[in-house]
Order: sequence, then C-alpha cells, then structure tokens
Amino acid sequence: METRQSARAILLNSENQIFLFKFEFGFLSDKKILWVTPGGGIEKGETFEEGLKRELYEELGIKDEIDPKWVFKRNKIFEKKDGIKFLSEEKYYLVRIEKSDFNFDGWEESEKKYTRDHKWWSIEDIRMSEEEFFCDNLGDILKELIEGKLEQIKEI
Repeated sequence: METRQSARAILLNSENQIFLFKFEFGFLSDKKILWVTPGGGIEKGETFEEGLKRELYEELGIKDEIDPKWVFKRNKIFEKKDGIKFLSEEKYYLVRIEKSDFNFDGWEESEKKYTRDHKWWSIEDIRMSEEEFFCDNLGDILKELIEGKLEQIKEI
C-alpha cells in the first residue's frame, strides 16, 4: 500500500483559536469536504519539520522563525476514486503565531481549485458546529493543548 507522509500545523493565535481550511478532497472516492489544518506532503529528502515550514510558507506566507512542537500523529487509510487505497501518515505540530496577515500567493492550482474557505475557530465554535473536521475530537485535543495537558506525543 502506498504511504503519503505529511506534516500539519495546529496553528493557534493569541486567543487560542485554530486556523483551518475548508477543503474538498476531490481525489477521494467519497469527495469529502473537511476543515483541515495547514500543511501537506513531505518532499523527498525533507524532514517533517522542514516540510512543515515549507508548507506554511507556501500556503500562508509564514516566513518567520517558528518553533513547531510535535504533539501527535495520525495514520488513516483513504481510498482514491480509482479504488486504490493509501495510508496517510500525518504528524501534527503545535505552532503559536501572533500575526495573521497571511499571504495565499504561493498556492498550487489544486489548492486554489479545492479550497472552499478558511477561518479561525474557537474550541466552542468547533464543538457547536455541524461541519466536518479532520478529526472528530478536535475540540478535546485543542483543550488539552491549550491547558498544557497534552504532554506526551500520542496517536489519534
């Protein structure tokens, strides 16, 4: 089975809100539309941290020094439209940011085509929403991160 490695940012602002993209996964068999974190695939020869920094620059124009902290990983099997399954190996990093004057000029054509929205979410907004997120327990994970209770790397 093919494996796709990616690095994702749990990007939090000073109000402890998370920044998410609403993205249509058109290449999947079920064409899911989910709110997802910034980040993406690791290129050959990159570490997860290097890939994360490159993705944050490409997707949001963040070129400041960031100090990502690896907080959890997720392995999930997806099925493409052609019926071929692949393993998505995702590492999530906590990234605190003060400013949010993002620049979306570095987007690839697929990002322009399939990104439906983007916004900052509070824990309460996530818990009250009927939207779909990249993981069902996102509100609980954010609460643990913000309260400093997520001390060990874990899998979701």
